[in-house]
Amino acid sequence: METEDRNAELMEQLEQDITDWESQTVEFKKTATSDHELARAFAGLATANTGRIYVGVGDNRRIEGVDNVSTGSEKDKYQLRIARISRDMVKPAIRVKISFLMVKSKTVVRIDVPKGDEPVYYVDHKPYTRDLSTTRKLEPSEVQALSVRKYEQTRMRADFKDNRQMKAVIKRALINELYIIRRTLSEREKENRIPDERFPLITGAYDSFGIELASFLKPESLTAIQRTYEEIRKMNSGGRGHIVIAGSLDHIFQFTDFEKLISLIDDSINRLK
Repeated sequence: METEDRNAELMEQLEQDITDWESQTVEFKKTATSDHELARAFAGLATANTGRIYVGVGDNRRIEGVDNVSTGSEKDKYQLRIARISRDMVKPAIRVKISFLMVKSKTVVRIDVPKGDEPVYYVDHKPYTRDLSTTRKLEPSEVQALSVRKYEQTRMRADFKDNRQMKAVIKRALINELYIIRRTLSEREKENRIPDERFPLITGAYDSFGIELASFLKPESLTAIQRTYEEIRKMNSGGRGHIVIAGSLDHIFQFTDFEKLISLIDDSINRLK
């Protein structure tokens, strides 16, 4: 009886969602949906708010259905695929809930995505959020703001030294920031120049939380992370966005060995994990 009531509730919710259409908490996708597209949708909702995704509903609000989910084994296979996407492609990993709804002899898959405990969620090291009816990448300044907000909220709840969650929040904020800086360096243009719109490199998380690191990091890890940020700051102070690899004939701008700095960043991220 409870199962029947639950199914009726889900069907009623689906009908209402189709009427209201896509929003901050609801997204519809056709049958043919790539793993990366789903992963980005999961990450966006996990960052922004709890929501639900329906697979098998077209842009014209018509029920298209999902193929090959009619038998128990096919449903198990589909659930394993969704679990793999949410676990392996979304970082940090999240856990979603899947429901299969029969609508006019066609199957619609409903995926419930929770609001994550971390401030930001990533796919391929890129941060995503839900913004009204779309999923989009976050700007570095937005990542910083979300990380700082999470830190402040946690700090208000308990004393730092006795709060493991506080340490986790600080580590995640720094990892998020370092990932963004690393991607900027890795995606530099052929002439070894960081685009002006991505410069200077944002170090707001370290500026806000760096003083707290000494209370829970090992001395060697603290030193390594401090060194990494010192190199990033040298780049900010001298390069003005035009960063030249060491050995270049152009002596106008600051010399920076990109590969060496990326190696330092990778080491710092590993020490924070």
